[in-house]
Amino acid sequence: MRSMFAGVAVVCAAGVASAAPIPINFTNIENNSAFNAMSVIDVTVDSVSTTGAVFRFARTGTHTAAITQIYIDDNASLFTTSRSFVGSAGTAYSVTAGNLPGGNAQGFSADWGIGSIPPPTHNAVNANGEWVDITLTLATGKTYANVLSAINSGSFRLGMHIQSLPNQSGPEEASDAYISTNVVPLPPAVWSAAGGLLLAGGAVAVRKRQRR
Repeated sequence: MRSMFAGVAVVCAAGVASAAPIPINFTNIENNSAFNAMSVIDVTVDSVSTTGAVFRFARTGTHTAAITQIYIDDNASLFTTSRSFVGSAGTAYSVTAGNLPGGNAQGFSADWGIGSIPPPTHNAVNANGEWVDITLTLATGKTYANVLSAINSGSFRLGMHIQSLPNQSGPEEASDAYISTNVVPLPPAVWSAAGGLLLAGGAVAVRKRQRR
């Protein structure tokens, strides 16, 4: 009986993890602009086999918003120092030091980050269809499920410095800083698919036991 349920658990976990990239919610910690930059920015997390996680920062829509800096605050010690990033055409980033603007007041302390190279707004993710992926390697004993849980608890946070935003107090452009808050709950269709995999896995396990 123990082996049957172990098999079902593996099938279910694999089905959920590979269903689709999971969106991440963010909150504005500076509010220099009245414009909600997250209306034109999508951030998602997905598993990389069983060894890591990839975070995609992508632009949608036509309003101006340039992701000039991205920072990681890993208080959960989820990941090793093995990190990589790659961007779409029209973007260029390099590793950067420092911390997220406004992050100190939120207890945000960056372990690592990337920034667009000068001119920063030009080389940032700043137009519909552009993106940058950051891939992190899981530490020994850590899982993708741990990553999702840590994002929700705030023990792992992402930060973005976003420039070229409309300024509510003048003609010049504004910038804001955003910090991750939680992953968006999986839609019912994904859970239904996972449930189907669970039932299928259980049926296979039962048939195997019956043949013995």
